[in-house]
Amino acid sequence: PWIGDVFVGIVFFLGAIFVLLSVRVQSNMLSSIHENYMAMRAAGQRLGETNEKLKSKMFERQRQEEGLKDAHGKLEQRVLERTKALQDLNKQLDSELNVRRQTEQALRESEQRYRALFEESRDAIYINSDGRLVDVNQAMLDLFGYTREEMVGMEGRRVYIDPADRSEVVERLNKGSLKDYEVAFKKKDGTVMDCLL
Repeated sequence: PWIGDVFVGIVFFLGAIFVLLSVRVQSNMLSSIHENYMAMRAAGQRLGETNEKLKSKMFERQRQEEGLKDAHGKLEQRVLERTKALQDLNKQLDSELNVRRQTEQALRESEQRYRALFEESRDAIYINSDGRLVDVNQAMLDLFGYTREEMVGMEGRRVYIDPADRSEVVERLNKGSLKDYEVAFKKKDGTVMDCLL
């Protein structure tokens, strides 16, 4: 019987040791679990903070992308508007250039007709500016006996016999009419000739 008691005591003792070991293992495990929990909690907090920072950065990036898209859209619109304005201006310039070419061509043709009339006229014709002869036709050269080089640049009053006649001619021309006015001129060789203007 005492063996049985010893056996029960040993089993009880072993059970107590097992319980103690079990409590100690559980205590170590709890401590380890607690440490792991605290580490995971700290990691979770850091992860949460990082997540918030990433959310903030993503939001900022989305806002910037939207701003860029908006700016890009506005820039494209401005480019389209400017391109249209330049195209319209180009068309206008082309039109003005065509009008100018036509005007210049008409002017050249008019100048050619004028030059032909001026040069081929049998009447003596001269162009005067500030009292000096600027151009003369061949009939004027033939009538007065000068060369073109001698007459162009000459003071117009040199061909009048009476300076009062020149003043009267200028006055009538300024009024817009000069018809059937008799004037005495002198040729290069001094010969006096009466002319009807």
